Amino acid sequence: MGYPIHTRLEYHERASRLTTFFRIFMVIPHLFVLIFYAIAATVLSFIAWFAILFTGRYPEGMFGFQTGYLRYATRVRCYASLLTDQFPPFGAGSPDDGYPIQVTAELPEHLSRLTTFFRYILQYPAYLVQLALSFLESLMAIVAWFVILVTGRVPRSIFEIMELPQRYYVRYTAYAQLLTTDRYPWFQPEDEPDDVPSAEWNQPLPPPPSA
Repeated sequence: MGYPIHTRLEYHERASRLTTFFRIFMVIPHLFVLIFYAIAATVLSFIAWFAILFTGRYPEGMFGFQTGYLRYATRVRCYASLLTDQFPPFGAGSPDDGYPIQVTAELPEHLSRLTTFFRYILQYPAYLVQLALSFLESLMAIVAWFVILVTGRVPRSIFEIMELPQRYYVRYTAYAQLLTTDRYPWFQPEDEPDDVPSAEWNQPLPPPPSA
C-alpha cells in the first residue's frame, strides 16, 4: 500500500519577472484568508481527535475540510516560494481544477486510538525536520527570486530542491492533523510501501549455493 497523502507539483520553467518582484505583496491577501482557515482547521482537528478516540475513524466531512485546507495552504506556500507563477485560487479548490499544485488524501478506514492519543507528542521529531526543511526552502526561495529576475526562468535544479520541503510539509501537516494512517511522515515514495511487511522478515534465509 502506497503512502496515503499525494502531492503533485508541476514544473514550469518560465516565470514572470514582474510578478516575482512583487510576490511578497501579491501573497498577502491569501495569508489573511489562510489565517482564518487555519484556525478552523485547528479547531476541527481537536474535535477529530476526540472522535477518533471514541470511534477509531476520522469523520468524513471533517476529513474533506482538512484536506481542502492542506491543499490551499500548500498552494499558497508554493506560490510564495516561487515554485509556481500561477496565482492560486482562494479556498480549497479541487484535484481537477487545473492548478499546477495538487494535494489529495485517502480517507483511512481505521486509525489507531493509541497513536492518536499521543499524536501531539509523537509529531515533534517530524516537526523538527519540518523546521529545518522550511529554513532550506526560505534560502532557496531567495536564490530563486534573484535568478528569476535575471533570467526569467526557474532552473529545474532549484525547483527540485524546493520541492522536497513542500512534500514533507504536506506529510507532516497531515500527520499532525490526524489525516493520514498511522505511518510516520518520513520520505517514503508515494507509490511504494514505506516498510517491509513483517511476513517477509519471518521468511527463512535461502540455503547457500552448493559447491
